[in-house]
Formats: sequence, structure tokens, C-alpha cells
Amino acid sequence: LKDMDDAVIAENLFLNNRVGAFVDNSPREMASTTRFQGNVFAFNDIGITMLPSVRRNHLTHNSFINNTEQVKIAGGGRLQDNRWYRNYWSDYVGYDGDGDGVGDIPYRAERLFENLMDRYPMLRLFLYSPATQAIDFAARAFPLVTPQPKLVDAQPLMAPQFPSGLPPLPPPSGNQGTFTAGGLLLFAGLLVLFPFVPIRSRTLSSLQTAHGGKAMVQVQNLCKRFGAHIAVDHLSFAIRPGEAVALWGPNGAGKTTVLRCLLGLVPFTGQVQIGEYEIRRQGKAARRLIGFVPQELHFYDELTVRETMRFYARLKKTALAPIGELLQQLGLAEYAQKPVRELSGGMKQRLALAVALLADPPVLILDEPTTNLDTAARHEVLQLLSALQSAGKTLLFSSHRLDEVLALADRVLVLQEGRLRGEYSPAELPRHVGKRMLLRLWVPEERIDAALTLLTAQGFSAARNGTSLWVQVAPQEKGVPLGLLIQAGIPVTDFDIAAAQKEGE
Repeated sequence: LKDMDDAVIAENLFLNNRVGAFVDNSPREMASTTRFQGNVFAFNDIGITMLPSVRRNHLTHNSFINNTEQVKIAGGGRLQDNRWYRNYWSDYVGYDGDGDGVGDIPYRAERLFENLMDRYPMLRLFLYSPATQAIDFAARAFPLVTPQPKLVDAQPLMAPQFPSGLPPLPPPSGNQGTFTAGGLLLFAGLLVLFPFVPIRSRTLSSLQTAHGGKAMVQVQNLCKRFGAHIAVDHLSFAIRPGEAVALWGPNGAGKTTVLRCLLGLVPFTGQVQIGEYEIRRQGKAARRLIGFVPQELHFYDELTVRETMRFYARLKKTALAPIGELLQQLGLAEYAQKPVRELSGGMKQRLALAVALLADPPVLILDEPTTNLDTAARHEVLQLLSALQSAGKTLLFSSHRLDEVLALADRVLVLQEGRLRGEYSPAELPRHVGKRMLLRLWVPEERIDAALTLLTAQGFSAARNGTSLWVQVAPQEKGVPLGLLIQAGIPVTDFDIAAAQKEGE
């Protein structure tokens, strides 16, 4: 990566290379970032090489497996302003006391021999000699010679993550993982004299069972009753990692109830699994994988934006360091010291997204994410969500807006009376869900009666709804009412497309 801005490197396999990735002056512009997410660096001489001058590289949920040197700083020096977060490191020496899949102590890349080798490449000749182990042992035994760590991953993963559809990893080639006889003897002697904390070791087959090929969200025979009323009726579906899926349907179809079940907020029957965790038996672990944005936002109005982020970070028991980056990423940095009460609806929605992303969850669940937003704010929120999906997030959201579904979803699950009526691509949705659509139009209040009279005179079924109009149209005629109003000199300030209806409903 040479002089690149805003590059996203996601879900690739870097296997058996001299160097898996080389980063030089990327990103170049101060406002840009480079993102490595969900990649596997396995059995390379060097997983990633970086020049010490590179900044603003974000590396999350990557797996570094048995590389001779996981990360190299070309020519020595120190890496600064790069984010290493929740990656898997095969040489991690640590533990997971609470069983949440994240190491309880940070991963530190601070091997003295690697540090010397980065500055003096000719030392690589001694890579598999007894000198390597002797130097690193001396650094651990005498902390005065321990080098500054190349990087620190505050929350290392205890198990690797694999892109969906990844073929089986071949065995390492060359001299990966080999030692000279002298090195083995020295290492065995050190084990006798100085017992080490055991490093987690896995076979290739067991490494690949972590996430490869599995659904990120899996729902089977989900049922929810409120007394005699069946809100969700034997619903089953699965969502692949990195996929955006919409729950579509009119009010009362069961969309919000499904999301509440997935969050473990209400009792239900059936099975819901998030990642590898079943929500009813392992609710705490499952919810760690989820960021939730509710339809109705509730913040403490007197807190500033930054104080709100710090408050929720403490509740989630996450690091405070990513707060500044999230505020910058979501366009909230200039509002950091503003009280929440002074934010617009769009800015509050961005803040809700920022709170949901504090723990960098792989799954985002959103209930009507653009409700009550104007056109500009709705467009901005959809762009943010699309960027998050491009960065590897799995999205499940409820909606009754066709434009929202067309802009964001890979698949649409149509619900009716709690049942799955059909599963379609966004392009197929208008053809399958019905022959009529509800078009909501906003015109100046003093012109509503004139607009209603005009549309009904032209044969449209229309009704007033407060400061707006509902108009029933065929999918191919959505623009006709707008054209009629504009020709009559009645300005349309905004419009919305709601769930379709079949004839007779």
C-alpha cells in the first residue's frame, strides 16, 4: 500500500509470503484512514511490514497465525497513531478469566530479538539459532533490556476469525516454525528451569471452526406471544457475516418484537444464536457482539456528547481511547462539548450509532434507523450505515421505507402478522409485496386541502394525516402525484414511501 487513501483491506488470506502486506505512507491525507479488518495473516515470514512514519491505520478482527514475525517496523523506530484492536495473535501469552473470548491482559509485541532484527536485517541469519531464544529470555529475565513494544492490542481475541467461505488452510511451507537442534535443546532446558505460561495452540482444522462458513445471526422457530396474541410465529432465518438484511412490513407485522427477542429483552420460544452464543443461555456473551440503535432515542440532555460517550463506555466496560476516533468517524468531533439537548435529530442518531460502536461489535441491530429524520439527515445516516457494512459489520434493521431498503439491504425479509411471508432481493420487493404503495407527501400546511382535492380529482385514493398526505399508488406511478402537485404550483417539501399493500387491504 503506497500513498493510498481510505483503503479497506477486508477478509483476505495472506498465506506463505515473504511479507503479507507492506504499508508505506498510507494513508497519505490527514483526514484519511486505512482499515485492515477480518484478514488472516498465516505462515508468512512477516505478517505486516510498516514504515515507522505511517499513521491512522486501523487493524481490527484480523488473525495473525504463526508468522515468524507478526509485525515488522522497517528500519526500526516506533509506530504511532495506529489502532490495534481485537486481533488474534498466535503468540499471545495470556488468559481469558471471564470466558468472553477476549484476553484479560493486553498483547504486547516486545521481543528483543525482533526489535534488533528490524534495525539490523542481517541478524535474520540467526533467526532459528539458540541466540534468538537466549536474547528474548534475557529480556524477560532482566526487564531493563526489554524494548518498547512495537504495538499493543488492548483486547486480543482468544480465537482466530476466518472470512466466510475460506478454503482449508494448507500446511506451512519452507522452514516456518522450525528450530535448529541447538535451539530445541536450549528451549527445553529453559522450560525445565523456568516454567512459562502456556501459549494457546490449535491445529489448523480447529482454527477454522471459529467463524468460517457460519452464520453471524441464526434464528430458528422463533415464537413470541403476548397473551392470546401471536406477535412472532415460527420465524426462521440466517444472516451471513457482513450482510445487511432488512425486516420489512407494516406496523404490527412483528419487526420490533423480533429485534427485542434477538437482544434477549423479552422471553420467547425457539432458538436465537449470535455468533457462537445462544442468546437465552449465553445472553451476556451474545450481547457483547451486538450494537443496538433503538427507534426512540433516550439520552441525558445535560451531558455533553463526549460525556455521553464516556458514560456508556463505562457501562459497557470498554476502553475510552476509541471515543475520539468514533466521534471523528461519525462527524461528531466538532460537537463533542455540546450538550445533547442542542443536537439535531440527525446528530442524535449519529450519537446513537457511536454509542452502539463503542465496543466495536460485529453485529449492528437497528430499529427504524431513519425515523423522524429529514431527507438530508436520512441520507447521511444511510451513508454511514453503508460504510459500516463495507467495513465488515453485519446489519439487521427494521424498516417500512422502500428507499431505505433499496439503499442498504442485501436481502429483505417480508413479515406479515409475525410470519415470514417471503424473502427477496431489494429489486424484487416492489413486484412481490403488492400492487399498491403508500406515498407520504409533505406540502405547506396552507396548501394541504388544495393538494388533497387535486389528487382525489385525478383518481388517487388520498387522505390527510396531520401535516402530510397519504396517497395510494402503483409502484410504477410513484412520481405521478408529485408531478401533478408541482404542475399545479403546490410545492412538495418532502416525501416518503411506506410498506406496500395488496389489492383489497
